[in-house]
Amino acid sequence: MGNTVVSSIVEIDSNLFVSTEGEGIFLSNDKGVNWEKVNSGLSNYEILSLAVIGKNLFAGTFGSGVYRTTDNGANWTVADTGSTMSGQYVPDLFVIENNLLAITWSGSSYLSTDNGDSWTKVYDDISHLGILSFVKVGSNLFAGTNYGGIYLSTNNGISWTSINDGFTEKIVQSLATDGTNLFVGGIYGSVWRRPLAEVVTSISPSLKVLPKEFDLSQNYPNPFNPATVIQYTLVCESNVTITVYDNLGQIVRTFNEGTKNAGSYKLNFDGESLSSGVYFYRLNTVSLDGSPKLSAIKKMLLLK
Repeated sequence: MGNTVVSSIVEIDSNLFVSTEGEGIFLSNDKGVNWEKVNSGLSNYEILSLAVIGKNLFAGTFGSGVYRTTDNGANWTVADTGSTMSGQYVPDLFVIENNLLAITWSGSSYLSTDNGDSWTKVYDDISHLGILSFVKVGSNLFAGTNYGGIYLSTNNGISWTSINDGFTEKIVQSLATDGTNLFVGGIYGSVWRRPLAEVVTSISPSLKVLPKEFDLSQNYPNPFNPATVIQYTLVCESNVTITVYDNLGQIVRTFNEGTKNAGSYKLNFDGESLSSGVYFYRLNTVSLDGSPKLSAIKKMLLLK
């Protein structure tokens, strides 16, 4: 392999693959005793990341997007029929439940559910921070960012919550878990640990964030056509009402959510019967003792 930088290593059926920054990709079928280059079809030998889904091997490049091989590197093709990833720098690839997540240096994250044929931009709330690491526990996603610390999502990345209490660094190089604790690798040679029970209610698929404040999130997607999701967070048991107004202040829809326990909730809003334009949604919460806890309003845009 020579004197070259190795960026990542993966395994498929006892075959080891390593990506290098300048020499492309190497394959070993004898546990690393011997290596051979497998670069046929690659236009860029600066390989920053590797990921495996079944028999599919993916490579993130330095400025040429993502490549894919299904024959152990004998032939590589561009993994993007829509050119979304064309020209992208892809330092990190992650596999989440057989879906491929690409982190780019442009400050955006893209998800593919069809082995790289098409991509959707995701995680806008934190992508601008630069995602350096990722780990999934049950239904929870933990992301380590560049200068933003650690974030948690319990709704497949629709919204994110900072969980940096006690963590004094801002750059998260790596994340890992043993099912009980979350471990964080910092940039200064340090390792941090936090019990998962402090940030989630359990380690089962029904994990939820322990909320610390009332919150009304921005709807997602926005702009939308015709449906969108409105999410809110409660810190105590409350009666909840969500009201949607047009740009003249007239009520177009009212949702009486009833009594909700502390936690995060989503409301699916369908604007099929509405015309294009600016709308506002307002959250009102009243605790069981009758005292108001939160009244917040946000703007959304319906485009048809």
